[in-house]
Amino acid sequence: MKKILLLIITVQYSIFSQDLLIKTSDNYNFSYESSVQNIEEIVTKCESFNNFINKELKLSRDIGLRDILVFKTKTSYNYYLQSIGVKEREDYILIQYSNNSSKLIIYLDDEDPNKSLNYHLILQYMAFYASDAPYWFTIGISTYYECSNRSNWIDLLQRTNNKENIFTTLLNSDRESIKPYHSWIVIDFLINSKDKGYNRLLWDTLSYIKYSDQENKELIINRNFSTYKLDKDLYAYLLEQKGYEEYMNIGIDQYQNKEFEKAIKNFLLALKLEENQYSPEYYLALCYSQLEDYNRSNSHFTLSLDKGAPKDVVYYSIGINYFKERNFKQAKKYLDEIEDKMYIKMAEEVLNEIRKY
Repeated sequence: MKKILLLIITVQYSIFSQDLLIKTSDNYNFSYESSVQNIEEIVTKCESFNNFINKELKLSRDIGLRDILVFKTKTSYNYYLQSIGVKEREDYILIQYSNNSSKLIIYLDDEDPNKSLNYHLILQYMAFYASDAPYWFTIGISTYYECSNRSNWIDLLQRTNNKENIFTTLLNSDRESIKPYHSWIVIDFLINSKDKGYNRLLWDTLSYIKYSDQENKELIINRNFSTYKLDKDLYAYLLEQKGYEEYMNIGIDQYQNKEFEKAIKNFLLALKLEENQYSPEYYLALCYSQLEDYNRSNSHFTLSLDKGAPKDVVYYSIGINYFKERNFKQAKKYLDEIEDKMYIKMAEEVLNEIRKY
């Protein structure tokens, strides 16, 4: 599970000794090292995502620009963190200064330089426009709009012991103990519930955050949410959800019961949730093989291999498909490539059958 935490750290304001270049856009002030060559690309990404999130949440007001500090390397990034008394870290960080200003700090030399950029942009958006929102609400909004498809969190939530009391657990948790997946499922429920009252609760809360001048908004929002049967209704909603593991388990049961068409539907749903997993591809291949659609079966076997399935397992399965089609030349080609001792023995049995022809 990806560890996602809101890290708004209060520190004394610090001036970084290195000279930085400045770039201003519609919603941001960018400070960046001169070695950063692709600042225009970063500006475009940030503005594009800001437009998306503001279209969804509609919280923006004319209260200034947000600050983003961009470092070329993780080394210079961590050097800056050390200069302001913050421990080195792998991910980006949103700093809250003692004068109530904030700054999103990112670096670029990473295999996936935008791995959590969207998440931190939402955090900054919420900190800027909705600083008095409950912490669980901010985390839920940020995790949902960074990535609404979190089938692994559905699987995790369905295995937890307190799934009947998720919202109560959130309200009674301090910042350090709040689980991001608890916050995420609440927002997911509010957005996707068939009960329009819960949809309105979310949008009314966002409107209240934007327009109300009342103090103690966090307390008032929590109290308002507590008037709903959130634990009960959220639990019922969670039971209706299926994650990757459940779709796979249902599909495997159907495959074993020779309900191949039904199994295919569930494996496709699992694949939609976790497109980089090889298991759905492999089981789809098995289903199509049983339906004697060998071309489609071999295609899924090949895709499973591309995604990390064991080579000998896949080659043996493809070899069997060609054997069933009586394409012995192709069957022999794949079976001869097998190296694992267990599968060599199995392949040899098929090769002996081929030699009879």
